[in-house]
Amino acid sequence: MTIENNKLKETLVLGASLPSEVFHHKFDRHLFFDIDISTSDELMLAVQKVVRGCFGLDGRVEVYSALGYESLGQFCIAEDWVPHIMRCEKTLRNAGIHDGLILIDASKQWILYQPCPVDLGIFAFNSQVRVEEILSDVYDYFFSCEDIKNWISQKTVRDAALVSSFGLEFLTLLVKNYCR
Repeated sequence: MTIENNKLKETLVLGASLPSEVFHHKFDRHLFFDIDISTSDELMLAVQKVVRGCFGLDGRVEVYSALGYESLGQFCIAEDWVPHIMRCEKTLRNAGIHDGLILIDASKQWILYQPCPVDLGIFAFNSQVRVEEILSDVYDYFFSCEDIKNWISQKTVRDAALVSSFGLEFLTLLVKNYCR
């Protein structure tokens, strides 16, 4: 498999999966999600809202298949993301490919990576904007490093259930690799 896009090679550790480090360089912020990005309009809109809130409307989003690394297209940040991502997902499914998606900012300020639609995904970005304050409703679709740390403490029945579901070792490695 050859990858012609240097941006992808420079940003993503090819073949790596969570909880291992999947990026070559460090990002300031990491949000995790456990919903298929290509079938959840709400998650797509939440990512779009974070990107626009942190980086504005200028720029382009490049979309790739997560395991084959094939380019599936690109679109402007200012456009409606849902039809573009749905088209990429449909292209994969029509080809009989069940990869997840990679969305990457053309200037490499952020990346969203979900290797398989049923796998945990990560949305990493470099921004000093306090997402929690201006976009509080997006946390309905993500969980943060702080959330994971709280779950590991297992202070509540829900925390213990989440640790049991994800696995303590998996969550501990996420904290080690992404919660700096």
